[in-house]
Amino acid sequence: MKLRFSLKTAWYLLILMIGLVPLSIILLWASFNYYNQLFQNAMNQEQHYNEEINIHLNHEIKRLVTLLENKSDPMSYTLAHNNDKHLLDELLGKVISREKSVHTLLILKPDGSIIAGLENHDKVIGLPINRHEILTHWDPEKSRDAPEVLYALQGKTYISGNTINHAEGLFFTLSVPIGPHNDPQAVLLASIDARIFWDDIKEHFSRPGITTYLVDNQGMLLNLPAKFRPDSSHSLGKVEIVRAFLDNSEWQQERVYSGLYGKPVFGTLTSFEKMGWGIISEVEKNSINKPIYNALFKIGTIVTFALILFLWLGLVLVKRITTPITAISNDFERVAKQDYSPARLESPLREIQSLVLGFNQMAKKIGDSQEKLLQASVVFESTAEGVVITNTRQEIVAVNNAFTQITGFAKTDVIGKPASILKSGRHDGSFFDSMNREIREFGEWQGEIWNRKKSGEIFPELLTINKVQNARGEITHYVGVFTDITSIKRSEAELTYLAHHDPLTGLANRLLLNSNLAQIIKRANRKNQEIAVLFLDLDRFKNINDSMGHPQGDRLLEVVASRLVANIRDMDMIARLGGDEFVIIADSINHVSEAAQIAENTLACLTNPFQVNGHEIFVNASIGISLFPKDGKDVETLIKNADAAMYRAKEKGRNNYQFYTEELTVVAFEKISLETSLRHALNRNEFLLHYQPQISLFTGRLVGMEALIRWECPERGMISPATFIPVAEETGLIVPIGEWVLRTACKQNQQWIEKGYPPVPVSVNLSARQFHTQGLTSLVSEILASSGLDAKHLELELTESLMMQDVDLSIKIMEEFDQMGVKLSIDDFGTGYSSLNYMKSFPIYKLKIDQSFVRDIGTDRDNKQIVVSIIMLGHSMNLNVIAEGVETKEQLDYLRDYHCDEIQGYYYSRPVPPDEFESFFKKQFETPSKPVAKNQKFKLHTLRPKS
Repeated sequence: MKLRFSLKTAWYLLILMIGLVPLSIILLWASFNYYNQLFQNAMNQEQHYNEEINIHLNHEIKRLVTLLENKSDPMSYTLAHNNDKHLLDELLGKVISREKSVHTLLILKPDGSIIAGLENHDKVIGLPINRHEILTHWDPEKSRDAPEVLYALQGKTYISGNTINHAEGLFFTLSVPIGPHNDPQAVLLASIDARIFWDDIKEHFSRPGITTYLVDNQGMLLNLPAKFRPDSSHSLGKVEIVRAFLDNSEWQQERVYSGLYGKPVFGTLTSFEKMGWGIISEVEKNSINKPIYNALFKIGTIVTFALILFLWLGLVLVKRITTPITAISNDFERVAKQDYSPARLESPLREIQSLVLGFNQMAKKIGDSQEKLLQASVVFESTAEGVVITNTRQEIVAVNNAFTQITGFAKTDVIGKPASILKSGRHDGSFFDSMNREIREFGEWQGEIWNRKKSGEIFPELLTINKVQNARGEITHYVGVFTDITSIKRSEAELTYLAHHDPLTGLANRLLLNSNLAQIIKRANRKNQEIAVLFLDLDRFKNINDSMGHPQGDRLLEVVASRLVANIRDMDMIARLGGDEFVIIADSINHVSEAAQIAENTLACLTNPFQVNGHEIFVNASIGISLFPKDGKDVETLIKNADAAMYRAKEKGRNNYQFYTEELTVVAFEKISLETSLRHALNRNEFLLHYQPQISLFTGRLVGMEALIRWECPERGMISPATFIPVAEETGLIVPIGEWVLRTACKQNQQWIEKGYPPVPVSVNLSARQFHTQGLTSLVSEILASSGLDAKHLELELTESLMMQDVDLSIKIMEEFDQMGVKLSIDDFGTGYSSLNYMKSFPIYKLKIDQSFVRDIGTDRDNKQIVVSIIMLGHSMNLNVIAEGVETKEQLDYLRDYHCDEIQGYYYSRPVPPDEFESFFKKQFETPSKPVAKNQKFKLHTLRPKS
């Protein structure tokens, strides 16, 4: 059974749901939170009140203790000198007269017997001590073992939280030592009346509506609140909050219980830790709940009034909404009766007014349908696309104005004529058969077609043909809409040209070169002909760009291209690959000499200077030549081999041409293969370091070592650094490889130092690319920190040419290393060029004589003089000098005679792995050092002396 509602009823129910339910939930939630907040505030105030009482109680206890401790000093003096009982009574009387809460004061001997005592009531004040009532019941045997006596005799102050219930009240005890704390003479014992103690401070805490009282750790009431009459025991163990205190259980503040006066109360509990007492504050339940309930009642009243107002406004809005909806519903019923007059309804609601507006628009559209058809006819005539309508016999029955403007045919020229009057003759019968088949199957056809204008001009158009059917699904007409795409075709042709030609020179680009060369290769292969590919690169073109600017360089490329085009044969092709690279395709050559002649002519045509914007520029070129089919049978191979030959021409001194050879291909492939293997070497841990010792010529001792990289490739075996270092430099791999060398050498040297070997610096070579890498000093600092190696045990070797590339930058970097404590030396000194003026600015400490000079000391007089000059130069600049490549005794003696500081070479040891070098370490430093005199042979322990 389905429930049926009127729109008005639905609105009323919706308002009730929207209004009552959320408001009720919000009211309950707000009331609950408000009650909790007010209750928590009240409890927090009580808790704060308890904490203040706690502070004052603690203060009073401290004050009593301070008073007793201060009075114990004169008592100690009296006991130590004359043991005057009257004086002791007087001292005790002063304490009792000052503090009303002190009931009894006793001075006890260590055995528990009384020396002097006084009670705070009139009947005994002033009487002799032996008549005091307290002496009648005092038992020294029990008293000497009491904790208040034992603690005081140990030099400690004792406070008892347990109270004693006498007929006169509740009492607790305090005791302090008399005399030195390390050897007390007696004990001052005080009995404190708890209620009088409380009366001294309660006036600070009287607050209307709150009852505050103290209980001890046995539940005894320590103070008497107003109008409270306890039983004889003073015990409150039956009160729930007191029971919770005695059980040491957690107390919930929101819990209601029967309080001190038997009424429902909320209570807060705070422990007075020093005495083990409980501070309890109680407030009657009604005193908290009543103001909360009053506030909630006011809130409920306000919310109820707001809800009534909300419901009233909702009902008003419902009436304002449903009334116009009923009216608009009646207007739609008029439309069903073919009354299209507009609705007159007005409403302040935008949605209702939108409905009225929509209704009126719909009525107007229906009434103006004939006018709309007329407008469609205007659109047909004014559209920019040509429109032609034919009947099923393909006869034209209508065309628009755009048709006549595009084709030149007037309407009278084509109406009643077959559509074939527009045929261009470019399409055969199969084209139109396919078109008609698509129209029959899919109802439309779209594509490009060539048609004819009245003038006979053929033009391309984008044509769409759709079939028109009646209600029975029969085809009545065909509508064709077309656009003249002549300009688009022209743009496509221009784009095609740009896609295949260089925009600067107008020559063929790489795409067109590859396409044409592929066709030429097919034809040459078919006719058994040869082809020459000439790869041309201008020499030092970068210098022109850098010195004259790129616009001048572009203009030079234009005039060079023009001269090259004028120089080649009509059957040949020239293309620009980019930059200053050109490729010439010499088609159908009969002999290699023809290719050589074309290269000669090309170089010759570039001999005369070029005039570029008033500047006379001379240009040379290097040309590489590859031949089909000898040097390659496909486009990629021929161009690649011609490129390789061109680089060989560069190596031969530029401004020449070279033919491709198989040897060049092998060398290039080997280089690429080596580079690929080198890129994986780091990740595969294929590198290792060997170390070569550096020996002092004055002590014969090891003073340093050079770390030299080795590459043990799994496929190629051990590869010499001379083979892979140039490739690493060229590819940039020298940077990560150099970092690995630094890390490994520093880590290894630190390990030797930690094993107890004397520390010596390890030398590491830096390449030019490494040296000018940003952040090099930070990297070295991080490596030293991670390895733990002191900076003074690392030496970096730099070449002369490296430092002279950018002198200012080099000095800056070297000074940063010098500040770090890293030593710097110049490697291969004498082979490069360095200004002595700059040498003074470099923070270096060592020169290394290149082995090429050391090697020929015995046979080349000039080399001898160079070595001596370097040693003298180094010493004049306070630098150490080391010679590398020392292999013979003759070389060693010569260097020693001219006071070279250090040597390195095969004479002592070739570079060896770390484990062998460690053995060298042991032998060096296990044998006592012996200075080496002139003309005395060194007695050095080497790994394997050169024989």
